[in-house]
Amino acid sequence: AFVARQGGRFERVLLVDDIMTTGATLSEAARALRRRGVKEVYAAVVARAGFEAPGESGEASKEVTIQ
Repeated sequence: AFVARQGGRFERVLLVDDIMTTGATLSEAARALRRRGVKEVYAAVVARAGFEAPGESGEASKEVTIQ
């Protein structure tokens, strides 16, 4: 469980995670931030567990929606 403390007022926040598996941790952190008034939450992930290599389409990354 995450709790965002009141303090600075930020409109946009970037969460950084080393390895994302299901995205549950990022989603919970984003929810906590939104409950405190953050309008936009973005995530940067260094590695994703279970990520498939690009196919013939040349797609190098996949977008994940953080709830």
